[in-house]
Amino acid sequence: MRLTFLIMLIVAILSACNNQTSTTSDKEQKLDEIMKQMDMANKHMAKVLEFIDAGTYTYVKLDNEGKVFWAAITARPVEIGKTYVYVEGMVMKDFESEQLGRVFDSVMFIQDFADINHGSKQVKTSAAQHDHTKTDAQQGIKVEPAKNGKTIAEIFSNKTSLSGKKVIVNGQVVKISKSIMKRNWIHIQDGTESGGNFDLTVTSAMPVDFEVGDVLTFEGILSTDKDFGAGYKYSVILEEATWYRTSSL
Repeated sequence: MRLTFLIMLIVAILSACNNQTSTTSDKEQKLDEIMKQMDMANKHMAKVLEFIDAGTYTYVKLDNEGKVFWAAITARPVEIGKTYVYVEGMVMKDFESEQLGRVFDSVMFIQDFADINHGSKQVKTSAAQHDHTKTDAQQGIKVEPAKNGKTIAEIFSNKTSLSGKKVIVNGQVVKISKSIMKRNWIHIQDGTESGGNFDLTVTSAMPVDFEVGDVLTFEGILSTDKDFGAGYKYSVILEEATWYRTSSL
């Protein structure tokens, strides 16, 4: 509703600018103010009632003008009673947190979450600061390719032709996120890269019986340009994967 109102306001002001003698600077200032209002229309404020730290995530119980709900944000310190600004994310019903051993009626996964006192600039940049889809390049990793498999560089270089096909890849585990959207998310690297892409995300429903640093063989279906919402967007991802142990470094 607010967005519709602001769009109508833009049309009205542009019409007024065309009918009145206004400088280019005046028009740009008016439009800049409206765009800021439109940006804030996507944001909401909520007070933290309770929080639970759980490894990769911090679960926060939020109160937005009487609407109370649980949300998951990237692990960080929060304060009870403090008001934060957020952008709505994907809501998961009957979400089970393996770390907490608890099932939530629903959890909203929020990527843009910031202290209200830090203003909208922090909200805009928080997605880049807490990008779930990327990890840093690890030094010293050199993993031999799987038999009949692909390297990570080959996967990214040939993603179009491999999309929708079964792919085998060896990789060293560099990050594990368990039980998110009813699957485990594993980041692997093998020491190769293509176009700056060196990290491959793998999803699997199999139990995680390994640790960061282990070298595993994964076999799954390669998907491209996959967007799960809430900031989980991947140009390449290996899904429905099975795994077996190759070796440990």
